[in-house]
Amino acid sequence: MPKRSPHSLSRIFSSRNLTLILIIIFIFCLISLVNQTVKYFSIKKDISSLETQIKSLEDKGQQLTTSLENVQSDFYKEREARLKFGLKLPGEKVAVIDLGDSSKTIDRSSSNTDSLNPLQWWQYFFKHAPTPN
Repeated sequence: MPKRSPHSLSRIFSSRNLTLILIIIFIFCLISLVNQTVKYFSIKKDISSLETQIKSLEDKGQQLTTSLENVQSDFYKEREARLKFGLKLPGEKVAVIDLGDSSKTIDRSSSNTDSLNPLQWWQYFFKHAPTPN
């Protein structure tokens, strides 16, 4: 094998072809680096958006869990049974107040303001009592 002289190595490294090849490789690496950096920041932005969405959904899930626990409670069931179906507990007495025509107003001017509260109630109920047909 012939021995290369230092002069021949310097000639190879100083050639235009090698310089051109190295510049092309450098540009290719630079373009790849820029593309990867853009992809990295895009993915990072997507991850941040998804984490925000996850947090929002976890909060909503917690609210739904709380609502479900409230709906399944005995208090809620009893309240809904009373309101929607008119049910009552054994031993309870139910009073139904018919407001009738809501445009009727109580005539307070005719009641004596100096009289006692029970007397005012007596006058209210018997003055406004419905007449039998």
